[in-house]
Amino acid sequence: MFLSNLHFLHFIPDVINSIFFLFFLIYFCAKYQIKKNIIITLSIFLLTPFLFYFLFPWGLFPDQSKYADIIYDLRNFNYDNSVSFLLSNKVDFSSLIYAFFPVPFVTTIISVSLINKGILYVVILYLFNKKKYFLVNLLLFLPSIIFYSSVALREMLVIVLGITFFYIFLEKKNYFQSFFFSVLLILTKPHFGIACLALSIVYYIIFIKLNLNVINKIALYFFMLSIIFFSIILFFFQDLLIYHRAGFFAEEFSYKLLVRDETITISTILNSFIQFLLSPLSTKELNLWTIIIFIENLFLLYVLVILLNKIYKENESKAIFWFLTLLILFAIFGFVTFNAGTIWRYKFVLQIVVISAMYFSLNNKNKNINLF
Repeated sequence: MFLSNLHFLHFIPDVINSIFFLFFLIYFCAKYQIKKNIIITLSIFLLTPFLFYFLFPWGLFPDQSKYADIIYDLRNFNYDNSVSFLLSNKVDFSSLIYAFFPVPFVTTIISVSLINKGILYVVILYLFNKKKYFLVNLLLFLPSIIFYSSVALREMLVIVLGITFFYIFLEKKNYFQSFFFSVLLILTKPHFGIACLALSIVYYIIFIKLNLNVINKIALYFFMLSIIFFSIILFFFQDLLIYHRAGFFAEEFSYKLLVRDETITISTILNSFIQFLLSPLSTKELNLWTIIIFIENLFLLYVLVILLNKIYKENESKAIFWFLTLLILFAIFGFVTFNAGTIWRYKFVLQIVVISAMYFSLNNKNKNINLF
């Protein structure tokens, strides 16, 4: 049902889902006195899952049908197929989370896309109520956010879990609750969740326990120690990184790297970093969508520079920490990925979550961000 050309009657449950979301949207916007232009924008964007369903054939992203099938089974108590599949494929833990989202019907891929839209709207309305207008604007209008909240893929869930995790950890400072969300993040996207948890632990030790202040000498020592720490990570996890690099290479080019003689070298890391940074401009296929994504990447890099400058004025060591975090994450994910689409997914999720974390790490009195 999820894979074939559907009759228009099959879309009636999703129309009902949209009306359901619209009623709740109007209710919460009225309750929290949210501006009318935000309400109108969110209401219009409820149509994008329908639009994207016809613009992008499901075969371009075949995982969509997998999520829809599993969620459908779980919500209809067909545990024989879905649970055994979930236990054999940890990546699809996200389907279990989707199944519990309060939406009336899950009958098509559009249903799952609307759940992604609903998850995004919950975060946007919460951040708006907390006057985090900087993040609200990013989550409303970035092309990749519009795309991932309009398709039945887990990237939107990963972004929301990442933002929620760092908000609770850095701003609310509720470490028990943040650990719970880190577990959900690890179960949803293991390598990204582990990276976020490791990042939070290092941040906690340096800036909460040790309370590293704005001292040039200490900042220099911190920079040197970070380089040493990164080198140690590469040394101990070299085989794991090479293994994943070979897997992505085989997926892209249909044959495997000779991992026996493969080693991590400075030139390989630098080349991968540059490819990761410039993608999708580095791809041979340039079209309207890749140009839009490249412009979005330039904008996000600009946002990162603005945030780094603002953090630097507060705490030099913290600015160095976030700068090195970006370099390390770009280097690691750039090393293991090859496909332009995979790079786009990894890089955007990484960028928007780290931007949110950097924003939450600012002092409350310094949260106003002027990009222009």
